[in-house]
Amino acid sequence: MSTESVLPENVQLLGQIELIEQHIKAMSRAQTRSRRSRLVLLVLVAILVVVFVYLFLNLATRFTETSRQKDFATIALDQFFEVPTSERRERSNEDWDQLLDQYKEVFVTELEDLGKTSLPVVEVAFRTQIEKDMGKHTAMFNTQRDLLVQNLQKRSDEILQDDTRKY
Repeated sequence: MSTESVLPENVQLLGQIELIEQHIKAMSRAQTRSRRSRLVLLVLVAILVVVFVYLFLNLATRFTETSRQKDFATIALDQFFEVPTSERRERSNEDWDQLLDQYKEVFVTELEDLGKTSLPVVEVAFRTQIEKDMGKHTAMFNTQRDLLVQNLQKRSDEILQDDTRKY
């Protein structure tokens, strides 16, 4: 081999090595950028979750305040139970539990009416879904029943063999 043929091969190999090193550096930079962007996304998602939890808790506390409960009761009495506004105003400073106790029968009647109208609809939907899923459930029960029979047969055979070995 002559030095002229070896030298260009070395130069060519060095060029390829440099190209590979450049690709490796580019990949390393891409991985670093990818890690940073994932970290930024994770932090943004965490911030979003914290904000939504805060907003939910704030909303929940607003619903549990006594003044808000009175407002809800007032709206319910107006819209659903037709309690006269004058009676509500007269009782505005009194205990709301007394007012609600006075209209307890109205509330119970409304709930019973709701149950009477909702129950048939829910019953039909439930029956329809059960009928729709019955084939799947039957197949699963049959599979499990067959497996149970096999296991019981195997176990009883083992017990019987153990008993016969003793004698």
